[in-house]
Amino acid sequence: ALPILTVGSGKNQKWAASLLEVLTLPNMILLALTCEMLEASSKLVHHFDGGKVSGKSLATATRALANFEDVSGKLFTYKDGTPLVLDPAFKHGYVQILRRMKLDGKVYMHRNKLVHWMQSAPSESEWARLVANELGSLVNVRNLFLGKAGLHCNTGLAAAMRIFDAKCDHSSLDMKTVLEPLATVIGHSAEDLAREFMTALPTAKQIRQSGITCEIEIWRSTMLHWGARRLPCLHDAVEYFLLLAPGTGELESDISSLKMLKQGRKARTTAGNLRSLMKVHIDAPRKLIDF
Repeated sequence: ALPILTVGSGKNQKWAASLLEVLTLPNMILLALTCEMLEASSKLVHHFDGGKVSGKSLATATRALANFEDVSGKLFTYKDGTPLVLDPAFKHGYVQILRRMKLDGKVYMHRNKLVHWMQSAPSESEWARLVANELGSLVNVRNLFLGKAGLHCNTGLAAAMRIFDAKCDHSSLDMKTVLEPLATVIGHSAEDLAREFMTALPTAKQIRQSGITCEIEIWRSTMLHWGARRLPCLHDAVEYFLLLAPGTGELESDISSLKMLKQGRKARTTAGNLRSLMKVHIDAPRKLIDF
C-alpha cells in the first residue's frame, strides 16, 4: 500500500490510503491476537471434520475441547501467570512477530503533501498496555466459543461418550452418573452398564497398547473379544457409540457415496443391494475398499 500511496494516483491511491487508515497499531495487535486464537482453535474445529480412518469421534471430543481450553488459557488469560501473548520469550507468537516489525516513525510524502506517517515503536510498558487493551475482546470470544462447544461435547449423552476415550482418567469419574444418559437411551441400568464397562476397560487399554489408536477400532475389537452374551449392556452401548459421528462431515460424505452408487447404470440397484454396498463402504477397512 505504501508504494501505491507515494507514487500512484486516483482510485489506487485512495484505496491505499483507506487501507493504511485501518492498519493502525491497535488494529494490527488485534489482528495478531485473532490469528493466535484461530490457530489455537483449529485443532478443535478440525476434530469435527470428516474422515473415518482418523479415529475422530465423540469419545475424544471432550479431550480436544479441554486441550483448547488449556492452550487458549495460557495464551490469553492470567490464570497461570502472565499470558503468553505478553511474554517476550514466546518468540513464535503472532504478537511477538508483530513486535519485531520495524516501526520507525517514518513520514511519507507525495508531491510535497503528507500522505502517511508510521507510528514509532512503543516502549515495552506501552506495548504491554496496548496488547492488554485488546485482550478483553479475545477472552470474551474464547469464553463464548468454549460455552457453545461445551454444549456439544460436555452435555448429556455427548458427555457420556468420553468414557470410550482410552486416554480418559476413568478413576476421576463417577461412572454411574456419567453413564446415566447413555444407559437411558439404550434401555439398561446405569449401574449394570458401569460394571460391564469397567470389566472390559483393561482389554481396551491393552488393545491400545498394541498400537491401535482409533477409539472406534479399539472398542469394536474389545466387543469382538467379550461378545454380546457376556456383556449385553456394554454391547448395546458400544453399538450405539459406533453409530454416532461428532459432526456432519462423515454423514455428508456417505450421502455423496450413496448418490454415486445410484447413478448411471446403477440407477436400478435395489434398495437391499444399495444397503449392502453402503455397509461395505462404511464398515469395511479402508485398505480393502476405497470408492
